[in-house]
Formats: sequence, C-alpha cells, structure tokens
Amino acid sequence: MFRRFRDIWHPENYHGTKNKKKFFEGWYFKLVSADLKKKFAFIPGISLSPEDPHCFIQVLEGGSSQTNYVRYSIDEFQIGKKFDLTLGKSRFNIDGLELDILDEFITIKGVINFKDQYKWPGTFFSPGAMGPYQFAPFMQCNHGILSMDHVITGKLAVNGESVDLTGGRGYLEKDWGRSFPRAWIWSQCNDWESPAPTPDPTPTSVSISVATVPWMWSYFTGFIIVVMAGGKFYNFSTYAGGRIKRLRVRDSLVELKIVSKDIVLEAILIKSRGGELASPVKGMMEGRITESLDSRCRIALYRLSRNGSGERQIMFRGKGDPAALEVVGDMDELRSGLGLK
Repeated sequence: MFRRFRDIWHPENYHGTKNKKKFFEGWYFKLVSADLKKKFAFIPGISLSPEDPHCFIQVLEGGSSQTNYVRYSIDEFQIGKKFDLTLGKSRFNIDGLELDILDEFITIKGVINFKDQYKWPGTFFSPGAMGPYQFAPFMQCNHGILSMDHVITGKLAVNGESVDLTGGRGYLEKDWGRSFPRAWIWSQCNDWESPAPTPDPTPTSVSISVATVPWMWSYFTGFIIVVMAGGKFYNFSTYAGGRIKRLRVRDSLVELKIVSKDIVLEAILIKSRGGELASPVKGMMEGRITESLDSRCRIALYRLSRNGSGERQIMFRGKGDPAALEVVGDMDELRSGLGLK
C-alpha cells in the first residue's frame, strides 16, 4: 500500500503487482536518428488479464511502418522498486535501453543511452503529466511523461543492419491501468525546423493528448497539451486552465487551437501511413490502433496583446518532421465532450 501511494510521485515506476487482474502497464520509448531517416518506438509492457497473462515488447519502425509484437512469459518480467525493467534479455530504464530481441520476424541488439534529459517539472500537488488527477481513484487509464526530450547515443543492429542513432533525439512516456480511452488524438514531436533568425540552443518538444476517458460509471473528455520551447515550459492541459477553442479532424488532417490565459497554441497535424499496434482492453492486449512515426506537425505559439488589439507576439513557430500521431475512435464524441459543435 505504501509503495503504491509513494509511486504517485514517481510515475516512471511500476504500478502493478503480478497478481493484479485486468491490468496493463507499458513504457513508450521513441527514438529518431540525427538525420531523421531512422525512427523507432519500443514499448515494453505487461498484460495481466486472467485469460492471457504475459509480457511483451512492441516494435514500430518508421518508414516501413512495420510492427512486431514479441511475447514473453510473466516470469521474464523483472522490475524493482524503481523503474529498471529487465524483460527477457532486454533492459529498460530512465537512462536508456539495452535490446536483445530475438523473434521469428525480427532481431534487434544494441545499447542506447540518453543524456541531457528534460524531465516533467512536477510538484508535490501536481506530480506528473496528469497534474492533480494523478490522485484520482478508479482511473481506467493513467498517463505519464517521463522525458520531453533527450539526446541519444548508441547503435542498434536491426535484422543485421547497423543503425547509428548517436546525435538523435528521444522521448519517453508511459500508460497504466485497465483500458485505453474510448477515443483520442495523440501526437509528439521533438524534431523541429524553426525560421527564427538565431537558432535556439534549447530543444523544442510538443506533446498533445486529447482523450475521452471512462471514469467510474461515466466518462469525461480531457487533455494534456504541453510545449517546451525557448527554455520555457507551457502547460495547456485541462487542469492548468487550458481551453480547446477549435478541433477539426478530416481525412489526414487535425487542426487544434488551445488557449491558456493570454497564450495561444495553434497546431496542424498531418497524418502519414502508420503501423498497427496492440492496445489494452480490460488488461488484455486485444485492441488495435494505428500509429504513424512519419507524420508532420506545424505549430504557432504566441501571446495575445492585453490591450484587446488582437496583436500577436510570436514566441515560437516551427515545422516538426517527423512527428508521431494517433487518431483513434469517434471524433464526434471527442468534440462533443469538449463542448464543440
């Protein structure tokens, strides 16, 4: 009991026990090479459904959009009080990953390290990306952002091909609970081209998550939307007072406008072809979603003049490519939950 309470302030840690039922937990490692040509997502996790308890590593490759689901027995999942996970012969923690994956369809070996991490700036009463909702009981899905951006060093051998990721950028988040939301839009990008005349030495990272989440006997639509740019952290999330003024989804295009006080974020997400990943439904990995690692993101972050003139002070404008993107479920329900017509 004490450990579970303590882990509220440590979303990176494992929140389950092996005798827990209808439970899942997974960590999401996104890696993009310095030349932007190689993109991977590695998702180690555990599924504690009564029907099929097992562990897994999901692999998504950008470009080809190939996915692999590598199964492991529960006994091959070893994790301590802190997030330092050994799964089969692979190891995952906040500082990197050591991969030794041998499957019928894919082999991956190598060591990747992270440095210069920009972790979520949590506080005692807002310990993670969910803010005070981190304390809410009976959430079917919990979300944590562990590193908004970090520099990658190391190489992988993927099906015998050497892939050098040194100098690339990475992102790390996780989810745990019973089931994924009913509907959601999720995107993340930390590879940006900005027209600023003087390059900013600090990294830029954007994470967008809008979801309709079951809670107790009902559901609600909320969002976690954050921008790290110019050495500052802008939180547009529901609990931080953000308001979504526009959300349009059509074909391969998503448009958003989010306001928090006098700060405005406008984003355009351009969807590309993706690969199919398994997702949790009451702990079972029987859901199917499509994620792209080759999408694009366009954002403008600006401050409105307080004199009511409508003048804008541009704080950041950029093109993000590549970006990760998922658009899943009923978008009309998602818009309705936000009070949008």
